[in-house]
Amino acid sequence: MAAQLALYGEKPIVLIERTFVQRGCGVAFGTRHPRHMLNVRAAGMSAFPDKPDHFSNWLATRRDATAHDFVERGLYGDYLSDVLEQARYRADGGLISITGEAIAIERGADGLVVHLADKRTVTAYQVVLAQGNLPPAQPAWLDSRLLPPGCYIDDPWADDLADHLPSEGTVVVLGSGLTAVDAALRLDAGGFQGRILCLSRRGLKPHRHLSGAIPLHGQRTTPAPVLSRLVGELRERATMIGWHAAVDELRPVTQALWARMPTHTRSRFLRHLRRYWDIHRHRLAPVAADRFDGMIAEGRVQIAAGRVLGAEQSGSTARLTWDARDDGSRHVEDAIAIINCTGPQTDIRRTRAPLLDDLLARSLIRPDPLALGIDVDQCCRVINAHGEAQDDLFCIGPMSRGTFWEIIAIPDIRWQCQELARRLAEEKPATRDVSNFALSR
Repeated sequence: MAAQLALYGEKPIVLIERTFVQRGCGVAFGTRHPRHMLNVRAAGMSAFPDKPDHFSNWLATRRDATAHDFVERGLYGDYLSDVLEQARYRADGGLISITGEAIAIERGADGLVVHLADKRTVTAYQVVLAQGNLPPAQPAWLDSRLLPPGCYIDDPWADDLADHLPSEGTVVVLGSGLTAVDAALRLDAGGFQGRILCLSRRGLKPHRHLSGAIPLHGQRTTPAPVLSRLVGELRERATMIGWHAAVDELRPVTQALWARMPTHTRSRFLRHLRRYWDIHRHRLAPVAADRFDGMIAEGRVQIAAGRVLGAEQSGSTARLTWDARDDGSRHVEDAIAIINCTGPQTDIRRTRAPLLDDLLARSLIRPDPLALGIDVDQCCRVINAHGEAQDDLFCIGPMSRGTFWEIIAIPDIRWQCQELARRLAEEKPATRDVSNFALSR
């Protein structure tokens, strides 16, 4: 977002990041582990929608890789850092990076005042919330205080994920999606030789990308927002061109399709189809899929469908009880670790994020109708508790999923950033000077 603003505007830009590891990377691309791979080919990962080869060209100067390759996320983080650094030189109004945690936003006489945890404040005419995914919610059945210290791991991206674990034993991974696969591969690379149980409600694992590029089959028209018809059309297209291509050709029209769906239809999709859509839509890079499938074949990874009943301390392990989905049989696992890979919390009323708590308390934000994130309009303007779209507060990325749905990956977020940057560049403050930026204690 900051890089796009630098291209289109003359206003000063302030980027606030909670921690300084590598500027512009965030959690997803801040990982340095070589087995954490992008799930999109390099050709689709340019930061700029009007420069589709931008990342591929950058990559070619540093690696013997092609546009069709899947590369490490850490390498992509290096690219984003370079993009941000180049934006500093382009930004006519200046681009400042601040390390600090924003914990509150209030309206002041000169604009929105962002309060940081260290008592500094930033005053700005417009604020864009670009927080990415929130951490996973702690399961209702789990009280981590009742487990051995360090046994419950709520951050599957931790660099030291496998460092303090014995090399043998059972690790229970809550979830069986992309994050669960990443955790299993991270444990494997860290020398863990024990058993990994990936436990989720349906026991579904992500499909893999095809090794070669998928041929394009023309522009897909937006289908009717009727789930039964949509599923029927998708199955028919899959028999004609293969399911990979059938799913991919929906990508350009998914946001339009979601916008046409009434709330009750969206709710039915989330309840009945979402998990099946996710494993087809969000796929594994072939090299990651090969490694994970190899661990399954060796018996080191087991994927099970079931419902966890609870967990308690049993010596130095956590004794976890769960019922199998297929036959209702009860199982007990003595786990040396429980890793939460259930996916991000999306209900902003249930988070542990100080900024979101503050914005809710001030009625500046509200959850979208399905609690997928922050309620925004089609222009990314945040809708307050009174149902009013605000012209100075915006939200992009996964937290705007309730409005756009397909907005969690770079190929979609980059378009959102570009369009918002253009609009913000065109808007002139009615009563405030755009140069009235302040950073103070």
